[in-house]
Amino acid sequence: MRKDKQIAIQLRKEGNSYSQIRDTLGVSKSTLSYWLRNLKISKNARRKISARAHKISIAALIERNKNQTALAKERAERIRLEARQEVSKSSKRKRNPNSLIYGTIHIRICDVKLFFRIIGWIDGLKEKLA
Repeated sequence: MRKDKQIAIQLRKEGNSYSQIRDTLGVSKSTLSYWLRNLKISKNARRKISARAHKISIAALIERNKNQTALAKERAERIRLEARQEVSKSSKRKRNPNSLIYGTIHIRICDVKLFFRIIGWIDGLKEKLA
């Protein structure tokens, strides 16, 4: 038996992942998979491998969530800005800011993009009226 195969078996029994063993020995994962396919590892080693994989996946999910939140904020801000510009183009004339010539209305909006567009229009109107 090859010496690095024996070392790989020992490292796996200690709870090291294929990636960690690969980095230590310089052997491909497919070779490790072949060597270790019938190896029985202890519950403690399995628990160690599982905990490490769980920790890595949680960290990746948190990072993905941060990135998506940042993208959503940028998108919302861009939509609001575009809507403000639309309002500033369309509302050139002056009128009394205290009069509600069309009354008020309550609207429920289920489209996120449209919602932020309308919020942008409202913000644009507020800037014009202020």
